[in-house]
Amino acid sequence: MKKLLTLLLSVLFALSAMAGTPWDGTAAAAFAGGTGTSGDPYQIATAEQLAYLASLANASPQTANANTAGKYYKLTADVDLNGPTKSWIPIGIATATAFAGIFDGNNHVITNIYINDATTVYAGLFGYPTGTAGSNVIIKNLIVASGSITVTNSGSSVGAFAGRAAYVQFINCKNTITIKGSSQVAGIVGTLGGGTCIVEYCSNSGTITGTSGSGLHVGGIAGNAAVATTGSTSYIRYCYNTGAITAISNAGGITGSASAGILTIKECFNKGIISAQSVDAGGIVGYGYGAAFNVLNCYNTAAVMQTSSGATSSTNGGILGYPGGNALAKYFKEITNCYNTGAVTATKTGGIVEAIAGALKGGALTTDGTGSVVNSYYLSTLTVTNVNGGTSKLASELQDAGFISLLENSQTPTVWASDATNLNGGYPILAWQSTYSILTAPAVSAATSITTTGCTANWTTVAGAVNYIVKVYDATPTLKFTFLASGAAATSLALTGLTTNTTYTYKVIAVGNSSTFNSPESAASASFGTGMPVLADTSTPTQLTPTSVSVSGNVTGDGGASITARGVCLGTTSNPTIIAPNTVVADATAGLGTFTESITGLTAGTTYYVRAYATNATKTNYGTQVSFKILSAPTLGNVNTIVNNGFTSVWNLVLGSSGYSVLVYDGASLFSTINVSGGNTTSCDVSSLAGGSGTYTYTVIAKGNGTTTFDSAESQPSASITTLTTKIVNVNTFGLIEVNEKTIILPETGSISLYNLLGAKLLQANNIRILNTNLPDGIYLVRFTEQSGKQTVQKIKIH
Repeated sequence: MKKLLTLLLSVLFALSAMAGTPWDGTAAAAFAGGTGTSGDPYQIATAEQLAYLASLANASPQTANANTAGKYYKLTADVDLNGPTKSWIPIGIATATAFAGIFDGNNHVITNIYINDATTVYAGLFGYPTGTAGSNVIIKNLIVASGSITVTNSGSSVGAFAGRAAYVQFINCKNTITIKGSSQVAGIVGTLGGGTCIVEYCSNSGTITGTSGSGLHVGGIAGNAAVATTGSTSYIRYCYNTGAITAISNAGGITGSASAGILTIKECFNKGIISAQSVDAGGIVGYGYGAAFNVLNCYNTAAVMQTSSGATSSTNGGILGYPGGNALAKYFKEITNCYNTGAVTATKTGGIVEAIAGALKGGALTTDGTGSVVNSYYLSTLTVTNVNGGTSKLASELQDAGFISLLENSQTPTVWASDATNLNGGYPILAWQSTYSILTAPAVSAATSITTTGCTANWTTVAGAVNYIVKVYDATPTLKFTFLASGAAATSLALTGLTTNTTYTYKVIAVGNSSTFNSPESAASASFGTGMPVLADTSTPTQLTPTSVSVSGNVTGDGGASITARGVCLGTTSNPTIIAPNTVVADATAGLGTFTESITGLTAGTTYYVRAYATNATKTNYGTQVSFKILSAPTLGNVNTIVNNGFTSVWNLVLGSSGYSVLVYDGASLFSTINVSGGNTTSCDVSSLAGGSGTYTYTVIAKGNGTTTFDSAESQPSASITTLTTKIVNVNTFGLIEVNEKTIILPETGSISLYNLLGAKLLQANNIRILNTNLPDGIYLVRFTEQSGKQTVQKIKIH
């Protein structure tokens, strides 16, 4: 029994591994299980089994697509189609071999789909799925997460899920890949081409481009909604676009064009930039021609633009670009309960730019009762001519709770809601956005386990996610790789196959389930380099002396090759390297871990840039850069005042200083230190010097902030300063000292010091009885020291 259990577990693990195995280009001989009924659908667990479905659908001849008609299929694992190594041939590539069943993606993900040719007419995961009025094809609960589709065939229809569709329902389909085509290009389906078609709960975040040829009909959800059956009840609802939409002409956030039949676009929104090189760009619909379609309860917040000054004409609108036809044609039925906050612009001189709909005659009904803008609004700051309906509102009015009631317009059930969680910058959101929510983007952290060709990406989980898509960008940034991490609890994924010695970042998307949309892309991770050493932040320098600092680095990864050298490099220009003339201080050891280096011989007043480095067999990489400067020493000024037991020290301002230290010396000995706050201070009173000799010098140090600026060396010392201390006593106006004009006569031989009344010493003489001076007339102080050491201070008058 134990052996049997072990065998079963081994089989299960093997099947699990196979589910994620890239496609080998072949088709399986059977499905994983099931009988093809609604209760027991065919199970598709591998890329080969998906290719088997394609081979059945594309088999010819067959009558009424009997190989797939009415049959049910369910995806039971994520599928890697291994592009661009392998090219995908769509399921049901032509009208004669159309897919006619029901396909449930079961919220799984298709990765690395790749189509690139000039011959395919209907290109996508499916080619031309076709049902009937009584038996619609359904494609649902599926994500196309990575790869690219490019078709240059003129007149082709290209979409991630289908090129063209008739009597098809697309439900909960999400695209994130880049799609390019010459005509009828979209994130979900290139052309809704006949019968009743329904698209709901679908989204596009990929870049969609109309390239060569006419480049017509390019949209986020549908390229050309050309529902041919008059009286059909086709609609696109609960859908949105955030990808950039670019076309030669006819570009729309939801559909590039809407034509023929009856189509309603309702409760949809666009946040992707819409750009038409030639003509006709709209936030929801680019071009409407000959179609009585409605746009109901939709909004646009993105820029809508026409970009070529050489265009023959240009009509652009925040909701609808151009309602084609003549005055009596059914351009469209109504644009109702909509709003636009996106800028509408045209490069062509005289191009029409409208807040709601381009080229509509004054917003009035045509003679057959169609073509009106009802209860729709736009942001008052937009530069538009607004001859085509819509009411201007201030941003504050659009964000006010009362505006929701205005948009609601007594509809039942409720359609609009307040933006309580700031999904939309405070502007109203659609009610389904609250219940069928868009996931929050994951928070990414730095790559770990970096090797020569890969790394491990890391992120936080998001409630409601079923998988995660990791997109890897180069430094341009251009999308280079896309990976899938399976499972709601996934928080990391090993990325392999990257190019060595290349700098990358990655972003992560949380993949939604059947009741949630994919999140936007996360913020970019910190950049990392394959094959390159990995360094943590270079430390803030620590000052050692007035001409030296220490700096630390930390090598956290070797990039797949052993570290052979590490250290710090220093220069006077930004981003120093280990190449001369920069200074390199190499560590005595190599390998991973933290190291600290001393940088000496620094020059005051110079800004230095420093960063840690590490070298392995293939590359030198660097840590973050820090900069610092050792302040220049202050220049001292003249002492202003000498008083009893003190004086005032003076110096010049040092730019960048946070304060100063004044060091007072009694002879050669440090007597006291006074710290002065404020970088703009240039003087300081020095007092309480009674315990000293009475003769002093001082120096000043400019203080740094300890991170980007460091303390200066001591200034040059001041001239000697003699203070009046409490040792000097007996100041006599009339004493023993006599004055005869400018001659001073002492009572006995001794020493004298002569001061002005501010305390500045003017003269000093030893072993004298008579001192002849040439001083100006005035009052002075004389300190007389007898041979016994007794001192007397006396005021004298020289005249």
